[in-house]
Amino acid sequence: MERFLRFVTAVQAEIQFSSIPVRQLIAKHREDMKLLEFCHQYCEEQQDFPSAWRQAVVKGTKGCGLQKKDVQMISDFGTALGSTDLAGQAAHCQLTAQLLETQLETARQEKGKKAKLYSMLGIFFGVAMALVIS
Repeated sequence: MERFLRFVTAVQAEIQFSSIPVRQLIAKHREDMKLLEFCHQYCEEQQDFPSAWRQAVVKGTKGCGLQKKDVQMISDFGTALGSTDLAGQAAHCQLTAQLLETQLETARQEKGKKAKLYSMLGIFFGVAMALVIS
């Protein structure tokens, strides 16, 4: 998610200041994420961008441990990318970045809570095993 957030931020800046077409943005950043590499490959096969993006999301997010809502957010971002004027695309990038930051903060909080839980379970299991053995 953090890499995707960096990508969205970069896309926003590049759209605002250089008006680069969407396919060129994907080609430029394709080495940053598997998803972007897959999207670039599908675009090279002459697929339209929204279809290429959707297929790349399915293939590129498989086994990443992302929640369904995270994958949906990534899918929605690419589907709308390039479909409006420059101001609309920049606003779309900004909104997506804000949503991603919220999701990342939530994920960090959950990780902290679960890490404490698992460490306590480990200690409890260790003590229980010590009592059983003795």
